[in-house]
Amino acid sequence: MYRRILQQAGFIQFAQLQFLEAKELFRSSHLDIRELISLYPLLLPSSSAFIRAHPPLHEYADLNQLTRGDQEKVAKCKRFLMSYLSEIRSTEVANGYQEDVDTALLKLYAEADHASLLDLLVSDNSCEVSDSAAWLEKHKKYFALGLLYHYNKQDAAAVQIWVKIVNGELEDNTRPDLFEYIVDFLTFSKDQHLVWQYADWVLQKSEQKEKYHTHLAVLYVEEILRLMSVSSSDQTELEDLRQRFQSLLQQSDLYRVLLLIDKIKGTDMHMERAILHGKLEEHDQALYILVHHLKDFGAAENYCLWNSQGRDTSYRKRLFQLLLSSYLTPSTPDNSLTVAAVDLLNNHPTEFDASSVLRLLPENWSVQLLSPFLAGAMREHVHALRMSQMAIELAKAENIIYKKEKLNMREKPVILSEKKFCHVCRKPFQEPVFVRNPNGHIVHTHCAESQSVNSSIDGHPSNSSKRT
Repeated sequence: MYRRILQQAGFIQFAQLQFLEAKELFRSSHLDIRELISLYPLLLPSSSAFIRAHPPLHEYADLNQLTRGDQEKVAKCKRFLMSYLSEIRSTEVANGYQEDVDTALLKLYAEADHASLLDLLVSDNSCEVSDSAAWLEKHKKYFALGLLYHYNKQDAAAVQIWVKIVNGELEDNTRPDLFEYIVDFLTFSKDQHLVWQYADWVLQKSEQKEKYHTHLAVLYVEEILRLMSVSSSDQTELEDLRQRFQSLLQQSDLYRVLLLIDKIKGTDMHMERAILHGKLEEHDQALYILVHHLKDFGAAENYCLWNSQGRDTSYRKRLFQLLLSSYLTPSTPDNSLTVAAVDLLNNHPTEFDASSVLRLLPENWSVQLLSPFLAGAMREHVHALRMSQMAIELAKAENIIYKKEKLNMREKPVILSEKKFCHVCRKPFQEPVFVRNPNGHIVHTHCAESQSVNSSIDGHPSNSSKRT
């Protein structure tokens, strides 16, 4: 009976906004905290089976009745409950009611945009998932919603929410560095299926995360080697995985090359090793693997093509020259390499310097064998010669035009008198030295220089002029 009287006194103090007195009475009387939370509409989780004491401890249906709709008083009451729940959630007062307390606290934090919301979600908590998720979504706390899912071992749902924020489908500015947060999250995730699911998305979004690219590459290596070790493994799945890995190695420059070379050393991942050596500019080793280990001549040619993308012509020619040298210097006689060398020359005549090639070729090769190459090289040489001659003739024509303009300017005399004024400063000429612009205006030499400087600063080069 005594405890009940204290509890009723506590609610009287609470109704008068005497929060310190109310808190002490609630604590000393061991009030079921749900009695207080139930005054606040919707704060108790929908799954709560709480029923108020009977007879009731107070006469109020809810907070709105208690405050008579005064929003300032409502706000004070919510701040009090937020503070009180934060104090008691780890004490014996909350024993047995942890889900009700934490869920109510989450709702208060979210509604007030309180910084402690994230602290609650990254610490041990008993927030009821479905009720809390709906509340966080209602208040557009999507990053916090992801943390709620993660704490409850629903990482796929968490990452899905965060990805939508980064993609602009949801708006939440809680973490400006959310993309980096997702990358770190996936990097340390033990759920490989989740990592694979978002691998392409991360690679498309990121050109700055070495750690994730390396982590993803290592996962590829481990999975490929696992499938290789299983005799009954699906070869289609293995081939698809290797192609995706090779694509990553070719497109990204953000992984640790030497680490991966060490990982695949002594395995049958020859194509991947060739790509990695190419990243280190060790093209001779890469081509040796493709030619002598794999004997994949098409792949060797493709290697030269994709490695020279965005490079100048000389770089591409050097790669093709290295490939030709690899064909022509076998450790043991191999007719297939000779055929590959001939095909390479005949199919890509413009990628070689003909004089350098002829010095490499065996003396017993016939001209007829290399006729497509020689014809193509000759066409390229003639084309280059003609283009050079055309450029020279165009330069000559342009020079003639300039000379004609110069003569035209000289043919028109400029009469300098006291009535002539500088077009820039409007002052007379004190000496017979001036600059004549193509538009016919005459100016002082120093005015012309000043005009030229101003034009350059403005980003518009001045027209050519004639000094006399």
